Formats: sequence, C-alpha cells, structure tokens
Amino acid sequence: MARTIVPVACFESTAMTEFTSSCARALCLLVALWAAAPLAAHAQLPGYTAGAPSADGIGKRYMGREISQVMGWQGAAWLEREEREKEERTDLLLEALELRPGLVVADIGAG
Repeated sequence: MARTIVPVACFESTAMTEFTSSCARALCLLVALWAAAPLAAHAQLPGYTAGAPSADGIGKRYMGREISQVMGWQGAAWLEREEREKEERTDLLLEALELRPGLVVADIGAG
C-alpha cells in the first residue's frame, strides 16, 4: 500500500496576528499591575508610621499603637490583661456607636 503525502499550507491571518498581539499586550499589562499592587499597599497611609519592631510587633504603628504579629491561642493572657480596658477604651466606642435593641453588629476580622 502506497502512502501519499499531502503538503499542508500553513498561514497566519492578519486578523489573528493582531488579536494575539492585543491579547499579549493586555496580559503583560495585567501582570504588571498585579506585580505593582504590593508596592501600592506598602505606601505610607495617614495615621501609620514605621519603626523598629518590638518583640511581639511588626514595626508598623497605627495612631501611635504598634500592630502586633499574628496571634495564636498562646496570646490569650495578653487579651485578658487588666490594663487592656484602660488602654483601648472600648467604653468610648460603645457610646459612640449608639447601639439600640434590634440592631445587628458584626465584629469582622477581630479574631
């Protein structure tokens, strides 16, 4: 049995080339924006200052208070310390919220 080889013509249409080029440019732009996002996130925001980190902090401070490292169950004693109420003054927050019966409060991201 004889085999016949049939040549296949390969061609690119101009429209397909332009489309592919546009997609490549768009992909490059998206990658550049994605890569730059962390840089924008580290920009200095109002109320934030940076400094040397303490033993349990990250070195960034918000309104004078250092932001702590991620805490596990081992930090429970720190959360239950006597001076916490004096330092954080949650009583002022509760007054300012003017909560009334029937309102719903969501404590999101508080641990």
